[in-house]
Amino acid sequence: MIYSFGITLCGIILCGASAYFCFERAHKPHDNPEPRLIPWRFLALLSAVIGLLLVAKIFNSLGFETGPDKSPFGRFH
Repeated sequence: MIYSFGITLCGIILCGASAYFCFERAHKPHDNPEPRLIPWRFLALLSAVIGLLLVAKIFNSLGFETGPDKSPFGRFH
């Protein structure tokens, strides 16, 4: 259990650093007329979403119930 928590925390830190780096690269000026070979914005958003999923995993392992059934707003119909 404790190893899973530590690995998840490391994953959150890694996803946050990756998202920061990718957003930084995406917002640099691009002077070449050629298209960029690496889709930095997509990679940044992907790492941010994975980080948020890992945060939800941490909350679930701490005992908080997440998901649409446990939301104060209920399921959206």
